[in-house]
Parts: sequence; structure tokens; C-alpha cells
Amino acid sequence: MSRQRTWLGRGVLALLPFFLLAASEMAARLARNLCEFPIDVPLGLRFLQRIRVLDEGGEFVRDAAGHYLLSNHPEAGDWRREPSSGRFACTAGKPIGSLRIFCLGESTTFGVGYAPRCSYSRFLEARLSTLLSREDVEVVNTGVSGYDSACLPEVAEDVLLLGPDLLVVYAGHNELKDPNLVRVERPLAFATMRTLTTSGLWWLLGADLPPRERRRPERVTIESLIDAKARDRSLHYFADSLRRIAVMARRRDVPVLFCVPTSNLGAEGPYQSVLERGTETERNARRRRLLELSDRFEHRAIDPPLKDDDRPEFEAALAELDSMLAVDRGIALAHFLRGRLLWRLRRPQEAWEAFQRAAELDRLPIRAAPDHQKVVRRAAAESGTSAVDVDKWFRKQAKDEIPAADLFIDYCHPNLLGHWLIADAILDAIVSLGRIAPRSAFDFGNEPEEAFHFYCEMLEVSEGRSALLRVQNAVNQLNNARAETGEKRDRLLEISEQFADSALQMETRCAQAFLVKGLVAAVRGDRAGARSAFGEVNAIDGSVCAPYADLLSKDPQFSEWLKGVGAVVERHGIVLTEGE
Repeated sequence: MSRQRTWLGRGVLALLPFFLLAASEMAARLARNLCEFPIDVPLGLRFLQRIRVLDEGGEFVRDAAGHYLLSNHPEAGDWRREPSSGRFACTAGKPIGSLRIFCLGESTTFGVGYAPRCSYSRFLEARLSTLLSREDVEVVNTGVSGYDSACLPEVAEDVLLLGPDLLVVYAGHNELKDPNLVRVERPLAFATMRTLTTSGLWWLLGADLPPRERRRPERVTIESLIDAKARDRSLHYFADSLRRIAVMARRRDVPVLFCVPTSNLGAEGPYQSVLERGTETERNARRRRLLELSDRFEHRAIDPPLKDDDRPEFEAALAELDSMLAVDRGIALAHFLRGRLLWRLRRPQEAWEAFQRAAELDRLPIRAAPDHQKVVRRAAAESGTSAVDVDKWFRKQAKDEIPAADLFIDYCHPNLLGHWLIADAILDAIVSLGRIAPRSAFDFGNEPEEAFHFYCEMLEVSEGRSALLRVQNAVNQLNNARAETGEKRDRLLEISEQFADSALQMETRCAQAFLVKGLVAAVRGDRAGARSAFGEVNAIDGSVCAPYADLLSKDPQFSEWLKGVGAVVERHGIVLTEGE
């Protein structure tokens, strides 16, 4: 008996640290929730995982009726001050009789390039209000750039406590990007990191993880960054995430619409291609040639029609790619370049098949691959709802049924017309669903024939305004690069140029964007690139230089860089000199 007591005592002592740790964690979580929520917020809302009560300058934000506003966007309190901002917050209790829809997702849902002013959720709210002749429609945007399948079930669990009539889920682009890439490659390490960062003790200590260095794999390589098992694991995690959302929603009798994500397959190539056949010497030679062909043809314009004199060059490159693929059928970039050549040769169906094959073979897709699209369609079928096939809607609208730069600002983020199409596809699904309102309640006669332009004016959004916001981001990154050196400067210059490029996707004659591209080229010492961009500025509107001329002339670094490319920025435009 005494021996049993001895062992029992030892067992209790062994477990005591774990009991103390669990008690400390519970106390820390309680302290965190007491600090983050006003005292009169119901206890049931204090343990929401992603949604928080907004605060603005240390004060909790309320609506006109005095109810606290909740959001998963820390900046939503500031955005409310903008009269043309979208809806990123709502009250805990839904107004009686109102219609409340939550849009869950990542950067596409958030509206990268147009947020906080516009995204598909804002178009959807405006259209539902018009078609149903109601002022009590809330379409709440809970999309956050970088969200993935690890985050979305938590968001769904939170918003299902806020009285939704419908959930819309648009996701799939971030399944093989950090931080989810860590989860796919090293599940145990990810689980440990996630447990730490979400714990109350971690919050109490004010600790933070060191920033992870973004991995930038070679575009064409002989060894993939991730293996097939990790790729399959990502699909499993994504499917499980959607399944969990469907189950939680079904328990509360809330319908879910799963959107099939789409991306810019026609203009943005695969992120990583792997050469697997042949000796290492042969593969390296093939890699060099592939990159040369990419430099020559990847970004060549699809229009105007190809001249007869240029056709032999394109046909010869196509034959060379076919020979390369005869040796190794798995080279994603080769399929993509074939698509670009075939499209220019006016063979759009073959081009589309090549683009699809390139997307399937991309070893590290930073957007939803065809496999992820299949997962969404299967999740919709299993949950008893129809998938909102956004991909098909984009193909119907796109030139030659190939979604490209006419509907996107980059590799996966839609332009305004793209967001309109997503909202249109969701609206069509809502009408067919019949849960929000009967089909007869939707008065499409309330909308003018040119509905897209009508709603853009109503919401005070345009590609031109949005392009200028992207230019401002580009200028900020360029200023940051000015104070850096080495790889950090190169990365900031790259980001600045990306912002400028996306501005030009929105507004092709944005002189400010060309000015930024010219300045980036000047910092890099690229004389030809800088002078070409500055020439575009002068051709479009040289007066855009006025706000920058004095600042650039007084900055010795920029003066030296501009001198190196033979340029002087003046208030009326850019003077290009012959010498340095």
C-alpha cells in the first residue's frame, strides 16, 4: 500500500509542472481577453480567435447605435473614416431582419490593389442593395493577405457566431507559400510555432518570432524545393479546411458558397520549373536555353497580329520548345512559352491547353493550381452546394477565353473588372440558391445596361485612382531602398518596380508609374531602361514630374544616379542628355 502511495505521489509530482503550465496558460488567456475587450462585451465573444473589437487611438469603436464593432483587420477603425471605404467590420448582433454575408479568403478577397475602397465584396453589397431595394444589406470583408487553409476555419468559426445568412469562401492561392509552406514541409515544426504564438503566455511575455527570410527558389532548376509528398499534403490540408468550414456552417444552418479561384495563366508564367531528364550537363544547357527563350518571348505583346516577317522566328522557337519537351515533358516554363507563342500565332485553344499544362506542372505554385481548383469543386459537391466557378466566368469574359492582363493586375489579383466578375458569379449563385431571397425578389430592371461603370461611379472607384495608390506604394519602397545597400536594396527596388508595374496594369498610360520605373532603373545603373521609361513620361504627361523635381534635385544620391543615366528631372518633364 505504501509503495502504491509512493508511486502515486511521484506521478502527481511529475504531472504538477504540466498542471501549473495549463493553469498559467488559462490565466494568461483570461488576462489577454480582459485587456483586449471592453468589460461589457459578452463572455461568449471574448474567446474569438481572429475577430477583435476595433479600437481607434485606445478607444473602442462603436456604431451609431452604440454597439461595438468587430473585425479581423486592425486597420478597419481607420478605414471607417474614409467615406468610400468598403465594409470590414460589423456588430456582434445582427440587426433584426437584415441580410448579413461574410466573405472569407486571402488577398483577392481583401482586394489587393484596390483595398480598402473596393473588392468583389463591395460590388456584391451594392448590387444586392440595388436589386433587392434594401438598405440593410451587409457584405463583410474578412479577407486578409496571406491567409491560408490554417487560418480560414478559425475565421469561419468566429463569424458563424455573428449571425451570417451566407458565407462566401474564395481561397487557394496561398497553400504553397510561407507560412503555410512550413506547415506542408515540416508539420511538427509548424504546429509547435503555432502553439507558441497563439498561447496566452506568449502574449503575456510580449515575445515575437524572428522574421523568416523569404525563400526565392530558382525559376528553372534541376531540383524541386518541395517533394511530391509535401505537395499532396498541401492538397489534403486545403480539402480538410474547406470540409471543416462546411461542417461548422451546416451545424448552424448557414449556406456556404465555395468559389473556384482563378489566376493570370496567360501572362504570368510558372514559379518553379524542374528539369529531370538527361545528364546534369545536358540539363544545365537546356536550362540556359530556356531562360534565353523566356527573355525573348515571355513578355512579348499578344497584339497586334503577327507580321509575316516575324512568323518564322516564332515558329522556329515553337519547334525548339517542342523538341525540348520531347526529351522532358515536365518542364512547366516550356509549356508556358509554347502557350505564349501559340497565342501570338492565333491558335488560342492550343495556347490555353499549354497554359493549363504549365500550371499543372508548376512545382511551387504561388497561386491556386488546377489541383486546388478540383479540391474546391469537390468540397462544394460534398457540402451540397454548387461551386461558384469564377474560373469559367473569367474565361467567358477574357480575350480568346484566356484570362490574362485584361482581367488581372498581376499573377492572381483581379483588376476592377475582375472583381466585378467575381461578384457577378457569386450573385448568380445566390439567386440560384434561393436561400437569401426568392428569384422573383431580384429586380434586375433596377440596373442600367452598363452596370459595371454605373457601380464604379456609385462606389467612387476607378483604375486611374487605384493606379495612383499603387504608385504611392512604389515611391515609398523606392525611398526605403535609397537608404539601403546590397541585397536589401535590390529587394526593395524589385518591390517598388512591382507596384509600378501593377499600376500600369490598371492604367496603361500612368505617367507617374513610368517615372518610378525610370528612377528604379537609374538606381540600378540601367541607362537604357531608365531613358526608355523617362521617354514614356515625357510622351504621356511630363508635368507629373513637378511634385518630385525639387526633391530629386536636392537629394545628392538621386542626383548622382540620374546623372549616371543622362537625365535631369525638371518640373515640366525629364531632360535627357547625351553624356553621363
